Amino acid sequence: FMATIKLPENTEVLEIPKSTRIELPEKEASFSYHITHSGLMIQVRTQLIINQTFYSPDQFQHLRELYDFLLEKQHELIVLKMDTQ
Repeated sequence: FMATIKLPENTEVLEIPKSTRIELPEKEASFSYHITHSGLMIQVRTQLIINQTFYSPDQFQHLRELYDFLLEKQHELIVLKMDTQ
């Protein structure tokens, strides 16, 4: 998934989430989240890679933790301040 957001002229970015990448112990799956901010543009890229179709119970627990992390990351906020003057 990739999104580019153009902000209005009177907008200041106060806070953006940190970019991150996590991988399961044996590289069965990975998730990356990359966010950049330049001027009035914000670009967000996320990628989920699943390398297997079958997961053992132990591996499934790791996969579940990866999904939990993915959901948490996608709910982090971009904090903006709009100048109304």
